[in-house]
Amino acid sequence: MKAEIYWDEQDPNNIGWAYRVDGGESGAIDSLDDLLQVVQNYEIDDRQMVELPTFGGDEPPSTVGIWSWDTTRMMVGEGDDINIIKR
Repeated sequence: MKAEIYWDEQDPNNIGWAYRVDGGESGAIDSLDDLLQVVQNYEIDDRQMVELPTFGGDEPPSTVGIWSWDTTRMMVGEGDDINIIKR
């Protein structure tokens, strides 16, 4: 199933990143771990893969092969083999 990742402002008390699946499932993406679960469990189109949210920390010197990051970790990999590693 395909998922869309988007900036959700519908609930003023919970503004932030979210996902929505074709079948109606949706949820918040509050961390790199949440994002990894969405990417591993659903199909994300190529345009969205290059525009994934980040969760703090400086941008790495090179982002080749790095999809997202937080202050201490990065989400890396290709195809079905995407994981989180330490910076």
